[in-house]
Amino acid sequence: YCGLVRKKIEEFCERVKKIFNLLKQNYKDFVLIIMGDHGMIDVYKYVNVINVFKKVLREVNKELLLFVDYIYFIDSTLFRVWFRDKKMVKPVQEKLFYYLKGVIEMDNELLSYLGKFRPNYGDIILLLKPGHMFFPDFFNIKPNKGMHGYWNKYPEQFGMLIAIGTCLLYTS
Repeated sequence: YCGLVRKKIEEFCERVKKIFNLLKQNYKDFVLIIMGDHGMIDVYKYVNVINVFKKVLREVNKELLLFVDYIYFIDSTLFRVWFRDKKMVKPVQEKLFYYLKGVIEMDNELLSYLGKFRPNYGDIILLLKPGHMFFPDFFNIKPNKGMHGYWNKYPEQFGMLIAIGTCLLYTS
């Protein structure tokens, strides 16, 4: 794996070197900036969280009305829901954890971190594991083949910035 990564980085550096040399030959003053704000991870499984959520609501024996008793938001990797009656949070969350086990992040450190954003960003906040995507969601008309927005412990998520010229050279 490391050998393949090294090879790809060397190929990338050669391309940047060619671009830099072309710019240097044709312009006196320039800054070449190459930026990636996040990495991408291949998606291999799509999760219809709407169907799961409706099943959970039926199981807790509640006839809740959307926009009256609850609202939800589905990003590609996040599912968030707010309830009018906060007593609904625990039973619904427990069942969502049960049905989505294996596809959502269940790490205690992450769950504690997400808890800091409650209730402003959701009474329940679920984050998918890499390689999974909620679909349908509120942003896409068809399933994506690659996605970002997973837990930042995965190296594939990392971005970079390279600025060359009279500026700086930085990567992270």
